[in-house]
Amino acid sequence: SGVKNLEKADEFLQSLKEEALICVYFAKNGECLGVLTLKNTLKEGAKELIEDFKKQKIQSIILSGDNEKSVQSVANLLGIADFKAGLLPEEKLQIIKEHKQNSLFVGDGINDAAALNLASVSMSFKEGSDLAKNAGDFILMKDDLRLISWCFKLAKKTKNIIKLNLFWAFFY
Repeated sequence: SGVKNLEKADEFLQSLKEEALICVYFAKNGECLGVLTLKNTLKEGAKELIEDFKKQKIQSIILSGDNEKSVQSVANLLGIADFKAGLLPEEKLQIIKEHKQNSLFVGDGINDAAALNLASVSMSFKEGSDLAKNAGDFILMKDDLRLISWCFKLAKKTKNIIKLNLFWAFFY
């Protein structure tokens, strides 16, 4: 990589290897000056959403471009057994193609745009990239994942009302 003094930084990071951190090295003139470590945090309502999906027998899969340890850490916090890490946008797209019939994809980044566009239902966030917002079917105006569960419940109620109305229309 052409950067000197990485040994100390790598030694420090090895001591934190179980922490599932995202690491950014800072270098100047080919010399490592420091390392910034970032840790993923859960969005508001994430645990509640996954618990609600489990009650409804809706399978959840995490598709992420992040490193395996980081994604596994988030999956463990959420109680999600199925996750894919280190994915390129094309790989996310392929997985969505395989599950297209019954898929909800939630994403906010440029790398999520193609999968958002292909999924049968897709949602992005108002803070997401413009490309992701344009590709999604819905934009969540609050950064609260519980809204997704609310949308599912509203859609089910609406579907039941439509069925009931059709039933009465046929017998009227």
